[in-house]
Amino acid sequence: RGGHAAGHQPLLARAGGGGARLLSHTTLTAASPPARPALPLHALPAARKPHASTPPHQAVEWLWGRTPDGRLNVHSGFKAVLCAKNVTRDRWNDIVSNMLEAEDPSAPGRLYAAYQEVSLEGGEDADGSQLQRELTPEDMAEIGDADSSAPKASLLLRVGDVCLLAKNIDKVAGLVKNRRIEIVELRWSAVRVKLLREDAPDTFHVIARCRFSIAKKGRAVGIMRKQLPFTKAWALTINKSQGQTLDGLLLDATAPPFEHGHSYGAPPPVWCF
Repeated sequence: RGGHAAGHQPLLARAGGGGARLLSHTTLTAASPPARPALPLHALPAARKPHASTPPHQAVEWLWGRTPDGRLNVHSGFKAVLCAKNVTRDRWNDIVSNMLEAEDPSAPGRLYAAYQEVSLEGGEDADGSQLQRELTPEDMAEIGDADSSAPKASLLLRVGDVCLLAKNIDKVAGLVKNRRIEIVELRWSAVRVKLLREDAPDTFHVIARCRFSIAKKGRAVGIMRKQLPFTKAWALTINKSQGQTLDGLLLDATAPPFEHGHSYGAPPPVWCF
């Protein structure tokens, strides 16, 4: 939906084997038989929760649906909102996370704050405490946001969250970057997860914090961040969706694709668009 939908025309032409249609200001779907028509967002059924009266919340309910007891059915397959930009992805991840929290306020999850220290490009030794004092919070935030694939400095996780691994951990066990996991237990400085497999039974693993080196181009100062290696997977960028197989997706076309031909990338295999 949105005024920039036309820029995504090349991507839409490839989705669902070319079966997806571009309809302005609508949710788009080419569902498996029996086919469902595309509906304007305002025509979607009202959500059971009062906060879901806005089009984004209605779109979330349309994509995942609800269980018989009225909860978002976020485990009904691998579904995601597909976005052109990281800021849009983050906004959708927040929307879904907030809706899930509102459904069960008694289980607010746990906030994991990263351990961070300043580092110099090239690995030279430096007085990290002195550099830390010289950098303002705005400087730290600017550097910390330079790598969108790294986990956030403040990561709020709940049991049931679906995430992607942010780095390779154990290739033999299948714990590699961009693999999908589900949070099953929150511990003090680690998380027990279920590795969601398509070609074998799911397996369970305990994952602790990992180190991430983050630097912004053109700056000699970077950040060494120690954080749980997860990024939320309710929403994905078009680039991050490459290699994934989705059971359904919603395309946010409110932002134009990148000028270098972003929308010409092949969309992930998907049966509901």
